[in-house]
Amino acid sequence: MKIAQLIIISFIFVGCSKNEFDIIISNGTIVDGSGQMSYQADIGIVDDRIVKIGDLSTSKSVRHHKC
Repeated sequence: MKIAQLIIISFIFVGCSKNEFDIIISNGTIVDGSGQMSYQADIGIVDDRIVKIGDLSTSKSVRHHKC
């Protein structure tokens, strides 16, 4: 089980290290459900999964959406 988790995590880091996403949503409003205040950030998506939240202004994607 731990080997499978490490493989999945390594694929995520390899995918992110190239700064390539399927979709980047810029300046989205993040509400994480923790009760904390919402905040603005970019969202990087690969294969229908959010893989990174933060400043993605220098990242590349197939599609780019601005909010």
